[in-house]
Amino acid sequence: MKANGIIFGIVILIFISSCGVPQSDYEKLQAENKKLKVELEDCQYGADKLIAKVEKAYSEKKYPLAKQNIELLYEKHPESPKNKYFKTLLKTIEKEELAEKKRKEAEEKDKLIAKVEKAYSEKERAWVSGLHS
Repeated sequence: MKANGIIFGIVILIFISSCGVPQSDYEKLQAENKKLKVELEDCQYGADKLIAKVEKAYSEKKYPLAKQNIELLYEKHPESPKNKYFKTLLKTIEKEELAEKKRKEAEEKDKLIAKVEKAYSEKERAWVSGLHS
């Protein structure tokens, strides 16, 4: 009975140790994985793709996204001929962002002034109507 248990244990050990992926298959899959990652990165961050993202973001006035993609283009594709154009576009974006910020601040200021004037006129009316009572 003990002999059967030992033989059974040895068979199980041999079976378990023979399971698994051969090293050559594992290395082949690793190489393919690296290749696919490079292709995926090229699809996501290819020069043409980044240029299209910049132009779309700029046309939609999504300036932070446009700036981010311009930086990615510089980083990933420093040889791109569009880099020179985007360098000037970056300055334009910064000017437009500043103008937009000033416009919003002016709008907020005008709204605040309107609220104060409204509150003041209501208070004045209440004061005048209190005199007539």
